[in-house]
Amino acid sequence: MVREQYEGTWKDYYAILSVHRRAEPEVIRAAYTALAKKYHPDVGGANGKMRDINEAYEVLSDSGRRARYDAAYSHKQAKARTSDAPRQGPRSDHNPAGAQRPRAAETPVTRQRILPWPSWGWQRAMLLFSFPLGLFLLAAVDHELALVIGLVILASASYACIKTRWLSSTLRPNILVKMCGFCAIAPSIGGIGFLIAGITALLVIPCLVLLLILLPFLAKSSS
Repeated sequence: MVREQYEGTWKDYYAILSVHRRAEPEVIRAAYTALAKKYHPDVGGANGKMRDINEAYEVLSDSGRRARYDAAYSHKQAKARTSDAPRQGPRSDHNPAGAQRPRAAETPVTRQRILPWPSWGWQRAMLLFSFPLGLFLLAAVDHELALVIGLVILASASYACIKTRWLSSTLRPNILVKMCGFCAIAPSIGGIGFLIAGITALLVIPCLVLLLILLPFLAKSSS
């Protein structure tokens, strides 16, 4: 018989899917679908969490494997009650040892941005923009100060990206990461502002010049 995953390291699949032990297959399927949408790596979830969810659903969705798991589950409960019998105070007999570990991953450790005001998407975009901005200052601007600023931007952006793994969903930046992120993102804000201003000028100034050229002809035609 194929060795089941839970025989090596015990996991409470009912706790992982947040369903009752006597839950119907439709309830288990619905719980799996909801958790997959929430913790899939494509939407920022953790691979380990999604692996446990898939593993729990594979066992509980198969009637034969679920029956074998329930037998092991009951054995774990009886063993836990036996080991907890001499202890004083309330016991948690309904959960085997380690059952709360999957739920610990649900504790929010995110939403600690490098800078408090830009959103996650904007911080990623500005970190990405800081690299061409730093290279532009190094290659195109002939000034010692531009050389220093470009090197600082590139070094700060590289360090911030490496330490945060490009602002991943498990980001918990320390003060050094926040300082380096600020040194990369703050110049990017100015660079994006100058870029938008330049594009706007390139679009508006020719229109104004054309309007000034055509204005006398328009005045003559109207008179």
